[in-house]
Amino acid sequence: MKSKFWKNKKVLITGVSGFVGSNAAEYFSDLGAQVTGTISLKTPAEKITKNLGKIIKKINIERIDLLSPLSAQKIVKGQDIILHFAALDGSMKYKKEHTADIFSDNMRMNLNMLEAAGKIENVLFVFMSSAEVYSNTEDRMNEQSRIDMAHIKGDGYKLAKLSSEIATKQFSNQYGFKSLVLRTANLYGPGDEFTNEERMRVIPSLIKKLHEGSSIQLVGTGKEIRSFLYITDFLSIVRQLIEKDASVEIVTVAGSRYVTLPKMVKLISSLIPRDKKSEIQQLEKVKTFSRKFDITLLKSLVGEFEEIPLELGLKKTISFYQKNYL
Repeated sequence: MKSKFWKNKKVLITGVSGFVGSNAAEYFSDLGAQVTGTISLKTPAEKITKNLGKIIKKINIERIDLLSPLSAQKIVKGQDIILHFAALDGSMKYKKEHTADIFSDNMRMNLNMLEAAGKIENVLFVFMSSAEVYSNTEDRMNEQSRIDMAHIKGDGYKLAKLSSEIATKQFSNQYGFKSLVLRTANLYGPGDEFTNEERMRVIPSLIKKLHEGSSIQLVGTGKEIRSFLYITDFLSIVRQLIEKDASVEIVTVAGSRYVTLPKMVKLISSLIPRDKKSEIQQLEKVKTFSRKFDITLLKSLVGEFEEIPLELGLKKTISFYQKNYL
């Protein structure tokens, strides 16, 4: 899997013990890159072992606090590509209850990393934003969609993502480094968060609850659709965007297949042998939206891309959970 483009390329991945970061470290080191990864001082050793055990000797790991400007400046020196994936994130409930903390930490990390990038030459700064900045007002959202600030300003996570998109453009314009913003939809796969309920995304939460036989409450009518993209499919897209030197500021990265949450629950249930059966409740009184994306721009940059079948991706994710948490 070695690549001439990536051979000896110095790649910094922030949040390398997290879901996206750990998978990215394995993916790009396998391509031949010299990967350095940052890990928060608060990250438990158990998480590092579980998510980085296979490649811990192949990459350089630095435990630092990205809330410190000096730490950010130190870690970016000599890097060719910065994949800024570190972020304080969590479930809808967690985001609602910690909106100020999330905004404060994420903005400070992002600004520190951008300021540090501005002090080195010929670097590419890739910022991982979120498709959550879109306002659910259009049938197929894309980079030209109007963003409703009323939808953003009450949510610290979304506000930090959108503000950091703007900041990325300002810093890259002034300091002359290349930048790319990825508005990423739902990702899933091995290495996701399975221990802290407040920090879990939907697929890990469903896998854990179905194994335990816990009750499941689905928000909405059950007809809303979501897009899910397997982690290595996402990383393949990132690789192609970088290799092709994509001359865009922002690109939406999402899968082209859609599924409702009740169908997702049914599919995961069929893949898990269980003694206990979960009670599933659909909360129809809660208003939610379908989220469909127009990925025309993405396909114009990387072409048609393959996506691992949802069932196979879920099998791999379930296998990771069973191996590490049961």
